[in-house]
Amino acid sequence: MASVPRELFLPDEVEVGDEFVSRATSPTRWLEVAHTDVSVTTQVHDGRPTGPEEYRLPTSSSSQPSVMLEMLSLLGVQATDRLLELGSGTGLNAAWLAHRVGSHRVVSVEIDPVLAEQAVKNTPAAGLSPCIVQGDGEHGRPAGAPYQRVIATYAVTAIPYAWVEQVAAPQGRIVAPWGGSFFPYSFAVLDVRDGRAEGRFTGYPAFMRDRTPRPELAIQRIRDEARGLLAELPEGQRPALGWAEGAGRVRALGALYGGRTCGFSLRHGDGWSEWAVRPHLVLPADPEALAAELSAEDMPCGVCALCRHGR
Repeated sequence: MASVPRELFLPDEVEVGDEFVSRATSPTRWLEVAHTDVSVTTQVHDGRPTGPEEYRLPTSSSSQPSVMLEMLSLLGVQATDRLLELGSGTGLNAAWLAHRVGSHRVVSVEIDPVLAEQAVKNTPAAGLSPCIVQGDGEHGRPAGAPYQRVIATYAVTAIPYAWVEQVAAPQGRIVAPWGGSFFPYSFAVLDVRDGRAEGRFTGYPAFMRDRTPRPELAIQRIRDEARGLLAELPEGQRPALGWAEGAGRVRALGALYGGRTCGFSLRHGDGWSEWAVRPHLVLPADPEALAAELSAEDMPCGVCALCRHGR
């Protein structure tokens, strides 16, 4: 990390939580943010302007360094590996990989053309030049295959088979944030053998979502606010989330194991109609009973999905 400083890759204006930090007006604070183990939002609304009352949807970030290091540890990179990264972002992770194995062994794909161009500009400042290209990461990068390691820096609900096809078996590995419902909740760590990817889930990360199947803004907002609500809960209280989507309407409910709720609910029709954080109802501690109750009584408009943490 010391050899590839984070500040070389951050834009002059960033957000940390609700705090807006400008390098021009607050250089000391900006540098402090760069050196702190926090996730930093580097783009909102795909770079489009937002109104004063408009929800600022984060669309790119410089991930928390400790989480990035955890992910790279799971990847198990060897000095002779050829690497494919999906989601270049600022270019920092591609630069870390290039420092480890050499720039000629790293290919990184970024769907946003503006971010891809900036990432290409950022890496030379660190004395590195991984191959960063604009494209849809869902398709991988066939032109550079095969790869010994594939890493995604955004959350997916399913692992594209194109990634599996481009991994060099039998020593290949894929690591990607995986999940659904309100937030990504595990790293998928998959070893590739005979055209199959098999492995395990581990960790509790939070990453930007894949842009291709991105939900509409109102649904994304409810997920972001639910994640923030649950993050405020005392450690040791394991969250359980219920989620349902239906035609023309969405309702959501969050609860805690143990029969106590951290309730929130949403109604969504033609527009943003209601958001409430309030006690909702007492639910059973048993996860299966919770899922049944949510499906049968509280969420009649769609199929309920239960996200479990610590089970």
